[in-house]
Amino acid sequence: ITDLLKVTKTNFIVVKLLADGHMKDSREPPHFDFSCHQHFPIIKLV
Repeated sequence: ITDLLKVTKTNFIVVKLLADGHMKDSREPPHFDFSCHQHFPIIKLV
């Protein structure tokens, strides 16, 4: 359960940043990190 909470919390923050226009002009797509959970990735912005 702690892994799912970590993924959910991190992704919520990343999605909020993206909704507010963070990295709006970036051409680099987000990376999906499956190291924490095999079905639900952590979204990483680079």
